[in-house]
Amino acid sequence: MTVTTPCLARPTMTMPRLTRLMVGAALLAPTGWAQAAPPTVAGPHPADAAVGRSTATDDPVSCPYCDLAGADLAGKNLTNANLTGARLTRANLRGAILKGAQLIGADLSAANLENANLDPSPRDVADLSRADLRGANLSGAHMTGADLQYALLSGAVFDRVDLTATVFGPRLAMGESSGAKVSFRGSRLRHEFTVDPKTMDLTGARWEGEPPAPLRGDEDIVCGRADLSGLASRVYVATTGTDATACGANVAGACTSSLNTSPWSLRKSLRR
Repeated sequence: MTVTTPCLARPTMTMPRLTRLMVGAALLAPTGWAQAAPPTVAGPHPADAAVGRSTATDDPVSCPYCDLAGADLAGKNLTNANLTGARLTRANLRGAILKGAQLIGADLSAANLENANLDPSPRDVADLSRADLRGANLSGAHMTGADLQYALLSGAVFDRVDLTATVFGPRLAMGESSGAKVSFRGSRLRHEFTVDPKTMDLTGARWEGEPPAPLRGDEDIVCGRADLSGLASRVYVATTGTDATACGANVAGACTSSLNTSPWSLRKSLRR
Protein backbone atom coordinates (compact mmCIF):
# COMPACT_ATOMS: atom_id res chain seq x y z
CA MET A 1 0.00 0.00 0.00
CA THR A 2 1.43 3.33 -1.03
CA VAL A 3 0.97 6.06 1.58
CA THR A 4 2.35 9.55 1.72
CA THR A 5 2.76 10.72 5.28
CA PRO A 6 2.41 14.44 6.00
CA CYS A 7 4.99 16.21 8.09
CA LEU A 8 4.11 15.03 11.59
CA ALA A 9 7.49 15.45 13.25
CA ARG A 10 8.06 18.35 15.62
CA PRO A 11 11.55 19.53 14.71
CA THR A 12 13.29 22.31 16.56
CA MET A 13 15.59 25.02 15.36
CA THR A 14 18.58 22.95 16.53
CA MET A 15 17.72 19.76 14.63
CA PRO A 16 20.30 18.50 12.11
CA ARG A 17 20.10 19.82 8.56
CA LEU A 18 19.42 16.36 7.12
CA THR A 19 16.45 15.86 9.41
CA ARG A 20 15.01 19.24 8.39
CA LEU A 21 15.28 18.28 4.74
CA MET A 22 13.49 14.98 5.37
CA VAL A 23 10.71 16.77 7.24
CA GLY A 24 10.32 19.33 4.47
CA ALA A 25 10.33 16.61 1.83
CA ALA A 26 7.49 14.85 3.63
CA LEU A 27 5.46 18.06 3.60
CA LEU A 28 6.09 18.72 -0.08
CA ALA A 29 5.92 15.13 -1.32
CA PRO A 30 3.37 14.55 -4.12
CA THR A 31 0.74 11.83 -3.88
CA GLY A 32 2.00 8.40 -4.83
CA TRP A 33 5.50 8.44 -3.35
CA ALA A 34 6.11 5.46 -1.14
CA GLN A 35 6.97 6.10 2.46
CA ALA A 36 9.50 3.26 2.50
CA ALA A 37 11.47 4.69 -0.40
CA PRO A 38 11.46 8.50 -0.29
CA PRO A 39 12.80 10.14 -3.46
CA THR A 40 16.08 11.96 -3.61
CA VAL A 41 15.51 15.71 -3.41
CA ALA A 42 17.90 17.73 -5.51
CA GLY A 43 19.28 20.99 -4.25
CA PRO A 44 19.71 22.40 -0.75
CA HIS A 45 15.99 22.93 -0.12
CA PRO A 46 12.98 20.64 -0.52
CA ALA A 47 11.28 23.58 -2.26
CA ASP A 48 12.61 22.29 -5.58
CA ALA A 49 10.33 19.26 -5.36
CA ALA A 50 7.02 19.14 -7.20
CA VAL A 51 4.39 20.74 -4.97
CA GLY A 52 0.94 22.25 -5.06
CA ARG A 53 -0.91 19.00 -4.40
CA SER A 54 -3.05 18.14 -1.38
CA THR A 55 -1.61 15.76 1.17
CA ALA A 56 -2.57 12.11 0.79
CA THR A 57 -4.45 12.07 4.09
CA ASP A 58 -7.05 14.35 5.66
CA ASP A 59 -4.82 15.10 8.65
CA PRO A 60 -3.62 18.71 8.84
CA VAL A 61 0.07 19.36 8.18
CA SER A 62 2.12 19.76 11.36
CA CYS A 63 5.54 21.19 10.70
CA PRO A 64 6.46 23.75 13.38
CA TYR A 65 9.85 25.49 12.98
CA CYS A 66 10.46 23.79 9.62
CA ASP A 67 12.79 25.42 7.12
CA LEU A 68 10.63 26.01 4.03
CA ALA A 69 12.39 29.11 2.74
CA GLY A 70 11.63 29.59 -0.95
CA ALA A 71 9.20 26.67 -1.02
CA ASP A 72 6.60 26.59 -3.80
CA LEU A 73 3.35 25.93 -1.95
CA ALA A 74 1.07 27.69 -4.41
CA GLY A 75 -2.50 26.43 -4.23
CA LYS A 76 -1.66 23.90 -1.54
CA ASN A 77 -4.32 22.95 1.01
CA LEU A 78 -2.83 23.85 4.39
CA THR A 79 -6.08 24.08 6.35
CA ASN A 80 -5.40 23.99 10.11
CA ALA A 81 -1.69 23.52 9.42
CA ASN A 82 0.68 23.99 12.34
CA LEU A 83 3.50 26.10 10.91
CA THR A 84 4.36 27.89 14.14
CA GLY A 85 7.81 29.47 13.89
CA ALA A 86 8.36 28.05 10.40
CA ARG A 87 10.82 29.75 8.07
CA LEU A 88 8.84 30.66 4.95
CA THR A 89 10.89 33.55 3.61
CA ARG A 90 10.26 34.11 -0.11
CA ALA A 91 7.86 31.15 -0.11
CA ASN A 92 5.23 31.03 -2.85
CA LEU A 93 1.86 30.64 -1.12
CA ARG A 94 -0.17 32.20 -3.91
CA GLY A 95 -3.73 30.89 -3.72
CA ALA A 96 -2.86 28.55 -0.84
CA ILE A 97 -5.67 27.51 1.51
CA LEU A 98 -4.53 28.53 4.99
CA LYS A 99 -7.86 28.43 6.79
CA GLY A 100 -7.24 28.18 10.52
CA ALA A 101 -3.48 27.81 9.97
CA GLN A 102 -1.22 28.52 12.94
CA LEU A 103 1.64 30.74 11.78
CA ILE A 104 2.55 32.26 15.15
CA GLY A 105 6.04 33.74 14.94
CA ALA A 106 6.57 32.38 11.42
CA ASP A 107 8.99 34.20 9.12
CA LEU A 108 6.97 35.11 6.01
CA SER A 109 9.13 38.02 4.92
CA ALA A 110 8.98 38.58 1.16
CA ALA A 111 6.55 35.65 0.83
CA ASN A 112 3.84 35.72 -1.84
CA LEU A 113 0.39 35.14 -0.32
CA GLU A 114 -1.56 36.74 -3.14
CA ASN A 115 -5.17 35.47 -3.17
CA ALA A 116 -4.40 33.09 -0.30
CA ASN A 117 -7.36 32.05 1.87
CA LEU A 118 -6.78 32.88 5.53
CA ASP A 119 -10.42 32.73 6.60
CA PRO A 120 -11.42 30.78 9.73
CA SER A 121 -11.75 27.03 9.60
CA PRO A 122 -14.33 25.15 11.71
CA ARG A 123 -11.48 24.62 14.18
CA ASP A 124 -9.87 28.05 14.54
CA VAL A 125 -8.96 31.38 12.95
CA ALA A 126 -5.70 31.88 11.07
CA ASP A 127 -3.13 33.11 13.57
CA LEU A 128 -0.25 35.22 12.23
CA SER A 129 0.46 37.03 15.49
CA ARG A 130 4.12 38.03 15.84
CA ALA A 131 4.81 36.74 12.32
CA ASP A 132 7.31 38.56 10.12
CA LEU A 133 5.32 39.82 7.12
CA ARG A 134 7.73 42.55 6.03
CA GLY A 135 7.54 42.85 2.26
CA ALA A 136 4.95 40.05 1.98
CA ASN A 137 2.29 40.26 -0.71
CA LEU A 138 -1.23 39.57 0.60
CA SER A 139 -3.14 41.44 -2.08
CA GLY A 140 -6.57 39.95 -2.72
CA ALA A 141 -6.26 37.53 0.21
CA HIS A 142 -9.25 36.41 2.28
CA MET A 143 -8.52 37.28 5.91
CA THR A 144 -11.76 37.19 7.90
CA GLY A 145 -10.88 36.90 11.60
CA ALA A 146 -7.14 36.51 10.96
CA ASP A 147 -4.98 37.58 13.93
CA LEU A 148 -2.09 39.87 12.98
CA GLN A 149 -1.39 41.37 16.39
CA TYR A 150 2.28 42.31 16.83
CA ALA A 151 3.13 41.06 13.32
CA LEU A 152 5.86 43.04 11.54
CA LEU A 153 4.17 44.69 8.56
CA SER A 154 6.60 47.16 7.02
CA GLY A 155 6.32 46.96 3.23
CA ALA A 156 3.53 44.36 3.38
CA VAL A 157 0.82 44.66 0.69
CA PHE A 158 -2.85 44.27 1.67
CA ASP A 159 -4.29 45.80 -1.50
CA ARG A 160 -7.96 45.05 -2.31
CA VAL A 161 -8.50 43.04 0.89
CA ASP A 162 -11.53 43.18 3.18
CA LEU A 163 -9.86 43.70 6.56
CA THR A 164 -12.95 44.73 8.52
CA ALA A 165 -12.86 41.48 10.52
CA THR A 166 -9.06 41.16 10.74
CA VAL A 167 -7.42 41.79 14.11
CA PHE A 168 -4.44 44.16 14.01
CA GLY A 169 -4.47 45.60 17.51
CA PRO A 170 -4.28 49.29 18.46
CA ARG A 171 -0.98 49.97 16.69
CA LEU A 172 0.75 48.35 13.72
CA ALA A 173 4.25 46.99 14.31
CA MET A 174 6.57 47.98 11.50
CA GLY A 175 9.91 46.49 12.50
CA GLU A 176 13.24 47.47 10.97
CA SER A 177 13.00 47.93 7.22
CA SER A 178 14.03 50.11 4.31
CA GLY A 179 11.17 52.47 5.12
CA ALA A 180 8.61 50.89 2.78
CA LYS A 181 5.01 51.64 3.71
CA VAL A 182 2.42 48.99 4.44
CA SER A 183 -0.06 49.24 1.60
CA PHE A 184 -3.84 49.21 2.08
CA ARG A 185 -4.72 50.47 -1.40
CA GLY A 186 -8.37 49.85 -2.21
CA SER A 187 -8.92 47.82 0.95
CA ARG A 188 -11.78 47.91 3.43
CA LEU A 189 -10.73 48.80 6.97
CA ARG A 190 -12.30 49.51 10.31
CA HIS A 191 -11.06 52.06 12.81
CA GLU A 192 -9.08 49.69 15.02
CA PHE A 193 -5.52 50.96 14.80
CA THR A 194 -3.87 54.36 14.87
CA VAL A 195 -3.43 55.77 11.35
CA ASP A 196 0.04 56.98 10.40
CA PRO A 197 0.35 58.38 6.84
CA LYS A 198 4.15 58.18 7.14
CA THR A 199 4.11 54.38 7.35
CA MET A 200 0.82 53.52 5.58
CA ASP A 201 -0.43 53.90 2.02
CA LEU A 202 -4.21 54.32 2.36
CA THR A 203 -4.96 55.36 -1.23
CA GLY A 204 -8.54 54.39 -2.07
CA ALA A 205 -9.08 52.67 1.30
CA ARG A 206 -12.66 52.54 2.56
CA TRP A 207 -13.35 52.81 6.26
CA GLU A 208 -16.15 51.11 8.14
CA GLY A 209 -17.76 52.84 11.12
CA GLU A 210 -16.84 56.07 12.79
CA PRO A 211 -13.30 56.90 13.95
CA PRO A 212 -12.75 56.82 17.71
CA ALA A 213 -12.84 60.04 19.68
CA PRO A 214 -9.42 61.75 19.79
CA LEU A 215 -7.36 61.21 22.91
CA ARG A 216 -6.98 64.03 25.39
CA GLY A 217 -3.75 65.96 25.28
CA ASP A 218 -2.39 64.31 28.43
CA GLU A 219 -3.14 60.74 27.36
CA ASP A 220 -1.69 58.35 24.85
CA ILE A 221 -3.60 55.27 25.87
CA VAL A 222 -5.14 52.64 23.61
CA CYS A 223 -6.94 49.46 24.61
CA GLY A 224 -7.80 47.92 21.25
CA ARG A 225 -11.25 46.34 21.37
CA ALA A 226 -11.24 45.73 25.12
CA ASP A 227 -14.55 46.27 26.90
CA LEU A 228 -13.83 48.54 29.86
CA SER A 229 -17.42 49.65 30.38
CA GLY A 230 -17.56 48.02 33.83
CA LEU A 231 -14.65 49.94 35.31
CA ALA A 232 -15.60 52.50 37.93
CA SER A 233 -12.24 54.27 37.70
CA ARG A 234 -9.09 54.23 35.59
CA VAL A 235 -6.13 52.04 36.43
CA TYR A 236 -2.86 53.17 34.81
CA VAL A 237 -0.37 50.49 33.75
CA ALA A 238 3.07 51.00 32.18
CA THR A 239 6.25 49.03 31.53
CA THR A 240 8.03 51.55 33.77
CA GLY A 241 5.43 51.27 36.55
CA THR A 242 5.80 49.91 40.07
CA ASP A 243 4.31 47.03 42.04
CA ALA A 244 3.27 49.21 44.96
CA THR A 245 -0.03 48.41 46.66
CA ALA A 246 -1.39 51.86 45.79
CA CYS A 247 -0.27 51.89 42.15
CA GLY A 248 -2.49 52.78 39.21
CA ALA A 249 -4.14 55.97 40.47
CA ASN A 250 -2.32 58.19 37.95
CA VAL A 251 0.29 58.10 35.18
CA ALA A 252 3.17 58.89 37.55
CA GLY A 253 2.18 56.04 39.87
CA ALA A 254 1.26 53.47 37.20
CA CYS A 255 1.33 49.77 38.01
CA THR A 256 3.97 47.69 36.27
CA SER A 257 2.89 45.72 33.20
CA SER A 258 5.62 43.08 33.61
CA LEU A 259 4.84 39.43 34.17
CA ASN A 260 6.20 39.80 37.70
CA THR A 261 3.37 42.08 38.78
CA SER A 262 1.83 40.94 42.03
CA PRO A 263 -1.71 39.61 41.38
CA TRP A 264 -2.69 40.93 44.82
CA SER A 265 -1.66 44.50 44.00
CA LEU A 266 -3.41 44.40 40.65
CA ARG A 267 -6.62 43.09 42.19
CA LYS A 268 -6.46 45.85 44.79
CA SER A 269 -5.96 48.46 42.06
CA LEU A 270 -8.83 47.14 39.99
CA ARG A 271 -11.18 47.22 42.96
CA ARG A 272 -10.69 50.96 43.51
